[in-house]
Amino acid sequence: MNKITPWVAISLMTLSPAPVYADPPGEARDWQLHRLFQPSAEQQAAERGGRVTIYDGLHDVDVERALDSEFRRVQSMMFVRTVVTDGKGVPQRDESSGEVVVEDDDCD
Repeated sequence: MNKITPWVAISLMTLSPAPVYADPPGEARDWQLHRLFQPSAEQQAAERGGRVTIYDGLHDVDVERALDSEFRRVQSMMFVRTVVTDGKGVPQRDESSGEVVVEDDDCD
């Protein structure tokens, strides 16, 4: 595999008309939750070295739990497109568009 192949793949993914999920499907969310709450020794070592993991589309209750239970690692976490949930943990939807409601991260 040559060195250009990954860049081509990344370019195609960003140009692809594939849907972007505000509330990631089960596997994507499960993978992020596992990484967030059960980090491997390698991940912890990388975090101590300054690595930051971007968690995309997690539910607000997951983020709150992480900020409480994983506080010692908070400098290695970034949360984007956090899904707003109701009291039962169900994602809220915008009444007019039907889209999942996400917290505004003020990153324009």
